[in-house]
Amino acid sequence: MVSLIKGSKAIVVMIFMSFTFDVLAEDDIFSKFKARLNLSDEQIQQFEPILTDHREKLLSVMKKQGINPNPGLLKDKIGFRQLRTIKKDIDKVYKQTEDQLVDILSKEQFHEYKKAQEELRIEMRAGLKQRYLEERK
Repeated sequence: MVSLIKGSKAIVVMIFMSFTFDVLAEDDIFSKFKARLNLSDEQIQQFEPILTDHREKLLSVMKKQGINPNPGLLKDKIGFRQLRTIKKDIDKVYKQTEDQLVDILSKEQFHEYKKAQEELRIEMRAGLKQRYLEERK
């Protein structure tokens, strides 16, 4: 039972980490990636629609599951099966996005993109943990 609880908490964290694009302004994220990846003009034209599509697909996953991706989401109860479904759908969106990006980014840029994604996830985890601790006071 303990591993099931830990597993569901891990899935919840994965879901929230996936919505980094929604929490931060879309233009802000794009600007950060543009600078960090040192995108050429041609890459910028290809990258921006992929990033926008990625965000829209993530929001669609949440809407499909009847979940409002706003900060109040932590208060809603989500069943374990639903969490697993959401995680599966989110993983699929990330895979599709990465498949598109691998065609337009160099190996070094793609590696840097993955690094930046992980840093955003860590940042999101810290924010969620802080918000959770504040709500428990």
